[in-house]
Amino acid sequence: MRRTPARIAMTAALALMHERERDWAEAMAIEFDQAECDGHGLGFALGCVTVALRRLATSSAGWHVLTRYGLALVLLLPMALFHLGCAVHGLRYWLFDTDPYLAVLEAGNAGQRMMAVAYRSWSPVIMVGLVTLGTLHILIAWWITACDWRRAGRAMILAIVIVAGLMFAIAAIHPTPWGMALQGIALIAEILAVPILMAWDRRQTRSPIG
Repeated sequence: MRRTPARIAMTAALALMHERERDWAEAMAIEFDQAECDGHGLGFALGCVTVALRRLATSSAGWHVLTRYGLALVLLLPMALFHLGCAVHGLRYWLFDTDPYLAVLEAGNAGQRMMAVAYRSWSPVIMVGLVTLGTLHILIAWWITACDWRRAGRAMILAIVIVAGLMFAIAAIHPTPWGMALQGIALIAEILAVPILMAWDRRQTRSPIG
């Protein structure tokens, strides 16, 4: 089926409906088919998007949806891109042997040359850890938007372990206080957000009204 602007807008409107509004969403979809046949599909779909956004903004369940997606888009996905970008950056240095920090270590005193050996040895492990951490952040973002709290919680525990290992390794061979502080702050925010959103979701599930 051809993806017209009207159908794209209607798909967005239906996606903004939370579970308690499935019946209303199905009715909207049926009305949209008729409106599209009459040549008013785009206007109807945009109206549905407006109503859906208004309902999200005026209900606790709606704010829960917006918060989940906000966490995924504002914190988790940028952190995933940060980790994957660092891995690609490090891989380029490692493959072409152009790391300026390594060059400084190798040209330094005996202690710095020993650190250079550790730096070369640990770099592949760190890059694998960064790729794994970036991938985990993408998965956590997906599972949070889908309210799959069990998987999100398990992935968060694994992410904590990986971050701890990476911070220990980086502190030993290439201390970057600003980067480590940023990682620590982001990780604390993630650790707090997952159980808070989980508790909020359970309360929404038990509540008879949105």
